[in-house]
Amino acid sequence: MASIQKNGYSTHIRQIVKKIRQSIYPVSIRPAPKPTTLCVNGLSDILDDSPQYKTIQILSAKCNDTSLQKWELGIYPDLVSLYVGNSCLRYLTCLRLCGFQQLKTVGIGSNCSLSGCGGVFEVSDCPKLKTLKVGNYSFSRWTQFCVKYCPLKELVLGDYCFCECTVAVFQSMSRDAG
Repeated sequence: MASIQKNGYSTHIRQIVKKIRQSIYPVSIRPAPKPTTLCVNGLSDILDDSPQYKTIQILSAKCNDTSLQKWELGIYPDLVSLYVGNSCLRYLTCLRLCGFQQLKTVGIGSNCSLSGCGGVFEVSDCPKLKTLKVGNYSFSRWTQFCVKYCPLKELVLGDYCFCECTVAVFQSMSRDAG
């Protein structure tokens, strides 16, 4: 009481307030972490070439622009997961997933890349890839399907995928591949 009357404040209460302020308002402000998921809602998103993305997710019925015939994924060296919704990438004619050291999962919905004739689908040299799923009717007019040096535990190809395929390669898909 004497301290409050003499100084106009309590030393003890002042120390408590100081500790509370330090916990609420830290001295060093850390920058927000960069997002690791690219959620694609349109063509402009698919052109985002920031290499920090580990997961790419294309929402259903997106990226159906005629100008998108080849998608270069090599700009995402740390890619872990690729998810493509239903009815996407209508005019795509080439999809290569080659040399992705961290890639574990690829999931592609139904009715993708329906207008691309003679297309090439290749997945190779992905030593951590465990799951590759392609939905019904996707890539139905593509002529090449290749999976090499990937230790897949699960490969699912839906009905009527790669109907016009003339070249199919399945090579070194054991656990110690790559």
